[in-house]
Amino acid sequence: EEEEEEDEKENSLIQHRLRYERESFNKQPILGLNKEKLTLEEVFCQWKETISSPINRKTYEFHMRPILERLKGVNFDDISSDDLVSIKRSFMRNSAISQATVRSRLIIFRAVLYYGVAQGYREPIKFPSIPSAKYQKFVPPSMEEIKCMLANAPEHIQRVLILGAFFGVRVGRSELLKLTWDDVDLEKKVLRVHGSFKNENALWREVPIRDDLMTLFI
Repeated sequence: EEEEEEDEKENSLIQHRLRYERESFNKQPILGLNKEKLTLEEVFCQWKETISSPINRKTYEFHMRPILERLKGVNFDDISSDDLVSIKRSFMRNSAISQATVRSRLIIFRAVLYYGVAQGYREPIKFPSIPSAKYQKFVPPSMEEIKCMLANAPEHIQRVLILGAFFGVRVGRSELLKLTWDDVDLEKKVLRVHGSFKNENALWREVPIRDDLMTLFI
């Protein structure tokens, strides 16, 4: 769920750049490259260099990997509308891929194609419609269910349950795995929860520690 939320933020950023800051994609092509023989991977590598955040670049590399593997060695100018439709269909039919991930891959792929067109590497090409993201809805456990889980879980899992249920800490590298004892302020009775790597405007939030939970941190 956390990864899907971050993907949607990335999608919004790319769509904003495509709509309002398209010139940010229009950097000069690298000298010495033959436009007639550029592959999709080479164009993607150029486009990736227009992205300032190293974390975002890794995200884009992850989502583009299956597309680059499928079109490996194909000239950028030879990518057809049929190729685009075929790739979209293969993603949509793969039950192991969430629709949010399909959306992320297609939006990034489209951005790379638009970049290549802006560079004059090929003629414009119509991109197929991109599906909206459908996120799974999770019903949180009741207090009785939480108590049962705590009674049967090993100690390290108990800490995860408590941090998630009572402090709203999301499981993952953005929040839970970044916590250290330096984030616990017993005097103020607050837990400092770090924000997402990609959210520079909210580096952390402070969550009050209830009196009945103070013993967990002593």
